[in-house]
Amino acid sequence: MTRLAEEKLGLKMETTLLGGDAGNYDTKLRLALTGSEDLPDVFPVYGTQMIADMIESGRVKDITDDIEQYMPDRIKEIYEKYPETYYPLTKDGRTYGIACCPALTEGQVMIIRQDWLDKPELEAPANMDEFEAVIRAFTEDNPDGNGENDTYGFTYAGDSIYNTGWVADPVSLFSANSGKNIPGAWYEDENGDLMYGSIHEGNRKTLERMAEWHKNGWIFQEAAATGAWDAMMQFTEGKAGNICRIWTMTSCQTEP
Repeated sequence: MTRLAEEKLGLKMETTLLGGDAGNYDTKLRLALTGSEDLPDVFPVYGTQMIADMIESGRVKDITDDIEQYMPDRIKEIYEKYPETYYPLTKDGRTYGIACCPALTEGQVMIIRQDWLDKPELEAPANMDEFEAVIRAFTEDNPDGNGENDTYGFTYAGDSIYNTGWVADPVSLFSANSGKNIPGAWYEDENGDLMYGSIHEGNRKTLERMAEWHKNGWIFQEAAATGAWDAMMQFTEGKAGNICRIWTMTSCQTEP
């Protein structure tokens, strides 16, 4: 993504603020705010109180006119459909950041090691059966070539509900069997009655299959006690072969 941004748009990005996990990130961001340190040009903010403090500080840019001038019409249409997403970012009719719209967080992608696929000549999975075959191979076929039994096919954040909208969120596995009735969300059924996604029969099927994968050792054995950032580190450190990621548009922008 960063290489494409530089190649296609001439934007060379440099990461200047890292936290390790969500709590540490918020702490570093608040220290930068209260200590009058330089803030990145663009950065995510995850809590409404932090957003309010940023706006009150006067250190983030009013981007109301920028949104009108530069935002593509197709994106404007989405935000016009969900205007409430901008409420935390708005003060006195002016907007100070790009909101995370529910319609935009539905696009989850699976990040998978291509080099691990190449060795046993596997294709990227397109359904649950193919996904199972991949994670088995990533666990049992020594994909990193070190001769050790030290890899597993899939890692995820299991210390919360299976629908966090964040890194290592396994919600797509549930959606494969339950459609829109994903864990932790309410939906109208065909009769107009509210239905809680967590009790949908399709989600039980996914849990049963994940339990079998866990029994076989194909997924991270401590996933139930693993947070999002720790799960992501297992992927980046070469222990897990793939991870799911929700792509969102959450950011506040400072003065250029």
